[in-house]
Amino acid sequence: MVPSWMKSIIAWLSALLCILALGCWAWSYIPPHLHVVSHRGHLLLISVADDSQLATYTDPQAALIMMSQYGDVYEHFLGFAHVSGTFGTAGGYQILAIPYWFPVILTAIGPIMVLRSRRRMRRRKLAGKCPGCGYDLRGTPDRCPECGWTAPRPAAEPLGSRTS
Repeated sequence: MVPSWMKSIIAWLSALLCILALGCWAWSYIPPHLHVVSHRGHLLLISVADDSQLATYTDPQAALIMMSQYGDVYEHFLGFAHVSGTFGTAGGYQILAIPYWFPVILTAIGPIMVLRSRRRMRRRKLAGKCPGCGYDLRGTPDRCPECGWTAPRPAAEPLGSRTS
């Protein structure tokens, strides 16, 4: 039988390897000449065919932003956009515009769910209900007959801690 602490370590290592594999997989799709620019509430991911030609402009970042406004093909939906075209001597380019509200919503989901869960458990506990399932614990305050939740035991006081 495998100890529970070893199962926990294996689970964490597996999760870490999964995240590493996902990162490598996403990294394999990143083009070699990628520029990341923030402009007007959007994160612009810009891939330019000839990156060395872009350095000839006095302000390369302004040139990248100008590319996003004057593309040959412009497709957009809900603030997301895909722009492609050619720009002077820099050659062809692809731009993906991601509105900042999208990553904000994605990263807010986890903390909101944790806060909701803690709030729900606190309300249940204050109302005399089981924090796990919400069953009324007035008859059996030490143990929930519905889900098996047990109330935590108060820690024993160390000897000599009382002064009288």
